Amino acid sequence: MSAPLPPGPDRPRISDDNLSPVVQIVSWLCLTFSIIFVISQFLTKWTLSRRPNVADGLLLLSLIFASAQTAALVSDPGKHIGASPEGIADGTVQRSFQALYASELLSVLTLATVKASLILSLLDITPARGHRIAIAITGGLVSAWMVSSIFIIAFQCPAPDRWDVRNRQCTNIIMGRSYIGIMNMLTDVILIALPTVIVLPLNVRIGQRITILCAFWARIIVLVATIIYLVALQRLDLGNSFTIDVWVVVVCKQAIQATSIMAACVPFLRPVLLSLESGFLRVDDANRRTVGNSYGTAGQSDMSSRGPSNYIKLHDRYGSQQKGIELQPSTTQTTQSG
Repeated sequence: MSAPLPPGPDRPRISDDNLSPVVQIVSWLCLTFSIIFVISQFLTKWTLSRRPNVADGLLLLSLIFASAQTAALVSDPGKHIGASPEGIADGTVQRSFQALYASELLSVLTLATVKASLILSLLDITPARGHRIAIAITGGLVSAWMVSSIFIIAFQCPAPDRWDVRNRQCTNIIMGRSYIGIMNMLTDVILIALPTVIVLPLNVRIGQRITILCAFWARIIVLVATIIYLVALQRLDLGNSFTIDVWVVVVCKQAIQATSIMAACVPFLRPVLLSLESGFLRVDDANRRTVGNSYGTAGQSDMSSRGPSNYIKLHDRYGSQQKGIELQPSTTQTTQSG
């Protein structure tokens, strides 16, 4: 008769007093999905023979920030986030606060670089001057949000323990985080509205238009996660039970971060990207031939001021396969002398 197997190592179990495994699992899952979507976007560019641009670099940088943010939460100090502080040494609790403090700063950087990547991609998509001005203003708003959010988190409590939110001398933590969440949601609304305004006038089939719009509207899920985060934030207790009460807020923050990265990748995956290029190829060809375009006569000079979109670069091996690309025949004919 074989001897019984030795007991395995102690593993934390999910209970009312210990929800840290939930934080750990969600953090790993969110990072995994983020990596998958970013890799998918880069593979799309590789299969279409595209060179990486600045927007791709920012997307990769956001993934690096997200990885560092997740590393802070799954580190040994971060493993106490979501656990009851009872029976835990105060020094250990302080280190868990430090991990949470670092993760919040990195989360702001992640979201800001993701938005910057999408903003630069939108600039490459549209040649319309009015659109580009609106996109540039949005970029300035995102930059202001990033700087102010980092300042709010970095100096939330007096030195030297700026991470100890239990200190009564700290600023209003709930109000500061609410501002960060609301402004994040506002910029996401703008990043949904801008592509909608750009795509709606395109002269493409209704199916292609719906495909493109749904890809950009995928960011709506980020808004849903942010609303849940703001609701959970209002119920957060900053007292002695903070380490366990904050688990819902942390999970929502991870969901916001992951969905923001994924939503930035969806519009530039192969099926959507080819539909998008088809629409702008039509617009650019019509504008070039001065036979009118889908933006109207008033916008013709505005469209031609910059030239074709950077995304109008379909190669023959892909162009011949796309039914949506139907160039008009040239109105200029060359006659050959007998």
